[in-house]
Amino acid sequence: MNKITTLAVSAAALAGLVLVGCGSDSDDAAASKAASTTEAKASSTVAASPTTAEFCASAKAAFGDFQPGFDAIFNDTPNPTLEEWAAFLPTPLGEFDDVIAKLSDLTPSAEVADDFQAALDAMETVSANFHASMDAAEAGDEAAFKAAEDKNQGGDTDAMGKALETVTATCGAAG
Repeated sequence: MNKITTLAVSAAALAGLVLVGCGSDSDDAAASKAASTTEAKASSTVAASPTTAEFCASAKAAFGDFQPGFDAIFNDTPNPTLEEWAAFLPTPLGEFDDVIAKLSDLTPSAEVADDFQAALDAMETVSANFHASMDAAEAGDEAAFKAAEDKNQGGDTDAMGKALETVTATCGAAG
């Protein structure tokens, strides 16, 4: 199976998953600056946190009708060149990054927060690998393209799929 095809299969599984994102804004300076403010925010955040079912519904809406299109290049080009990859990747990668951004804007329930962060981190890793692939394709650098592809195929895509499955299982139990 082609390396991108394998990734596309994993990404297709991602599209059906119910995920959410949360932004992490905790730097040491801000945390130590206002301990009492943090405590006050924590108590109000807990009260304002969505339920898992609400979070999962928001995640599903963030995914919308997203279908990863990374495999579409093979419809017309069974063995794409770097030039063809360079022309092709911006569209599906942009769509993938848009989903990540939407998910990042969500606030997960406490029940799913850690698992969601792991899933979001895994998605960002896969995206970074694709950006490296695209940059290498645009530069005509076959070795760098292969190295970026090998990162995704070497386990990053699988890790993303497993992290997303964990969140999906929690959302399914909440739904």
